Amino acid sequence: MRGHRQPSAPLAVVLGVLLTVSACGTELGDPGGGAATQTSTSSATVEEVLGTGIVMQRSADASPELCVGPVAESMPPQCRGPVLAGEFSWEDVEARQQGEVRWTDETYHGVGTYSPDGGEQGTFTLTRPLTTEQPQGYRPLRVGEG
Repeated sequence: MRGHRQPSAPLAVVLGVLLTVSACGTELGDPGGGAATQTSTSSATVEEVLGTGIVMQRSADASPELCVGPVAESMPPQCRGPVLAGEFSWEDVEARQQGEVRWTDETYHGVGTYSPDGGEQGTFTLTRPLTTEQPQGYRPLRVGEG
């Protein structure tokens, strides 16, 4: 047949790679078993980690943060941490408030993923609800790691 060409070998290889990459993205591990869960994507592996600290919101228009470092014992307390994303509600924790500042006195544990992007100290996205009981089998969150 005239005018009909077979795709060149390099084009066929590129198409095959694109199809293979688009099929990636499976979850490894048992999310219900307490072991660390990893999600594999074409460019990186995202590991669930354990964030431990108090929750603080500096003002009504600020995002809540999980303060994973030192806490200044002023009134209200002062601390820094990654922005807390995912399914979080102040209704799920015991909180105090002074002016626009809201915080927890109790330490909470959250399982989630950390991204150094978003906020001064990154973003910690919950994959499980905050709890006062420390889950086992997760590497601790280290702010600044990517």
